[in-house]
Order: sequence, then C-alpha cells, then structure tokens
Amino acid sequence: MLIYRAGKFAVVGLLVMVLSACSLFGGKAKQEEEAAKQKEQQTKAQSTGDQSVIDQELKKQYDIYHEILKHRLDQEANMAKQTEERYKKLKEQSSKTSDKSNDKSSNKSSDNSSGSSDDTSKKDSDDDSSSDD
Repeated sequence: MLIYRAGKFAVVGLLVMVLSACSLFGGKAKQEEEAAKQKEQQTKAQSTGDQSVIDQELKKQYDIYHEILKHRLDQEANMAKQTEERYKKLKEQSSKTSDKSNDKSSNKSSDNSSGSSDDTSKKDSDDDSSSDD
C-alpha cells in the first residue's frame, strides 16, 4: 500500500510537472497568439480610424456637392424669375407702343380724311376759277 501511495504521488507529481511545463512553454505560444490578436485588433482599429477619416472627408465632399447643386438650383430659379420679369416688361412696353401706334394711326386716318376733303375743295375751286376764264 505504501508503494501504491508513493506511485500515486509520483504520478500526480509528474502530471503537475508536465502541466506546469506545458503552461510555461505552451503559454509562450498562447502569449504570442494573444499578442498577434492584439496587433490585429490595433491595426483594425487604425484602419477603421483611417476609414472614419476617409468617411469624414467623403462626407465633406458630399456636403459640398449638395451645396453646389443647391446653389445651381437657386441660380436657375433666379434666372427664370428675372426672365419672367423681363418678359413682362417687354410685353408692357410692346402694348404701350402698340397703343401709341394705334392712336397715331387713328389720328393719321382722320388727318387723311380731312386732307382728302381739302383736295376736293381745291379741285372745286380750281374748276370754278377755270370756268371764270
């Protein structure tokens, strides 16, 4: 029994030594794996940090693009408004000039009608003078 117990202690001691050796030597590999994982995480964090910087720059450019589009639309709206105002002014001017020309033409036609009566009266007076001769 004593030998049996001594054998058990020897086996248990041997197992403890093997486990501690595995943890020491295997622990280095584990530590290296953990260090590699940490490095990967750091590079991912940096790349996401870089991506966030890239994303920020892209967002800035996107906002600038939208500002440019908004500015263009505003300018086009202003141009349309100005064109409409010019059209109205020209229409008013043309209606004024057409009214004036209508007034002048009616005045001319009345002048012409009076002028034509003057011509006939002259002819009549000429005829009278010729008959006197």
